[in-house]
Amino acid sequence: TLTVPSTDLITLDIEVSHADLKILYSREGQVSITAQAQAIGDAKLDGNFFKDLLHVDLDGTRLTLKQVSSPEYPEEKIKVLYRIDVPYRTQVTSHAESGSQTFTGITGPVKASSGKGDIRASYISKAFEAEIDRGNLDLEVIGEQVAAKVRDGNISCSRLPQGATV
Repeated sequence: TLTVPSTDLITLDIEVSHADLKILYSREGQVSITAQAQAIGDAKLDGNFFKDLLHVDLDGTRLTLKQVSSPEYPEEKIKVLYRIDVPYRTQVTSHAESGSQTFTGITGPVKASSGKGDIRASYISKAFEAEIDRGNLDLEVIGEQVAAKVRDGNISCSRLPQGATV
């Protein structure tokens, strides 16, 4: 859990390779990151997994979370979930090479991209932009303009008062 100014806009920059990501409104004045990993098949996890692969940096109101690769932990054999609880006044830029992304109850704007995985967003006050190579996009109650691009998948939208370009 990191303490952040409760009156300023928080900027969250995220880059993960193979992981599911949830960014949810929780409370003002702090950002809480919870991470879980599960080995599949013959993969092994130890106490150094997150220490070695997850880099978190807080510089004023900018929080950067980056997951790096390591041959010691094969990405395709480890299922990772990041849950990031944030203040309402949060804007996000995120990229997941593979895995789902969920955004709920924040100001935004949000800019999300994915190589393979679904993106869901609801109750975002400002603009939302998404680009997915393979996966589905589900949007509900986005306060400003939406720009969405899905190469192979479906787009579902409801209650977008400013419209969408898809």
